[in-house]
Amino acid sequence: MARTKSKTGTKRSGRRRPSSRGGWDRSRWLMALAVLGVITLIAAIPVYRWWWQKGEVSELGEGLKLLERQGCVSCHRDGSGCWRWRADGRRPASTDAIRDAVLNGRSAAEGFPAAMPAYAGRLQARQWQGLVVATGVLTGILGVPEDQELAAGRDIVAQMGCGSCHGALGGGGVANPGSLTGAVPGWYGRSFAALQRKEGGLETLLQDGGRQRKSLIPGVPPPLLNMPPYGERLDSVEMDLLVRYLEWLHDTPPSLEPS
Repeated sequence: MARTKSKTGTKRSGRRRPSSRGGWDRSRWLMALAVLGVITLIAAIPVYRWWWQKGEVSELGEGLKLLERQGCVSCHRDGSGCWRWRADGRRPASTDAIRDAVLNGRSAAEGFPAAMPAYAGRLQARQWQGLVVATGVLTGILGVPEDQELAAGRDIVAQMGCGSCHGALGGGGVANPGSLTGAVPGWYGRSFAALQRKEGGLETLLQDGGRQRKSLIPGVPPPLLNMPPYGERLDSVEMDLLVRYLEWLHDTPPSLEPS
């Protein structure tokens, strides 16, 4: 290679070829950053779900979960999946009657496989209160509006089968594999509140349904459940009744009657 003279001495002319030793090229750095991003996302999802679930907790939702955990469904759910208070199908007289049965138990009755145990010493106050509220909702004595328009909205919820995804009376949704939250939101937590704060948010969601979300992580299937559109199934009057009822539920969640 030719050499040229300079004030500082002799130097080689021409460009020096870059060496691949001792460093990564751009493609390797991009690949490393992509892998790091996926790992960070996977690690962050459980944290986000924990934060989200804390904002979705309701007395009704906790009670519905406890009914499953405490084995109540083994006796109180009939063959069709419906909830029953008594074998003859009669409803409880009040939440006081439910409270007394939950805390003190009941002797064996015809049509049930065993006596109802007492839960007074097994559960904390907030837990048995949740059981009472959930039982009141499932037996139809709580969450029933007196207003005729609200009652019409409640009928629409039943007709559309909203509880199959959002839980009984919106107390807590079923699992939704592939979604960021891991479950369908209920109607009492921060997710519903965010819809209310957004002008026309609830109406738009009911009208158009939820947008089809893609998978967050490569190779993992997208969310199994998506909110369907009801704009073609409900007219404007029915939609208004549904929105009013859902907002009433959010602002007036079912709770224990004063003793």
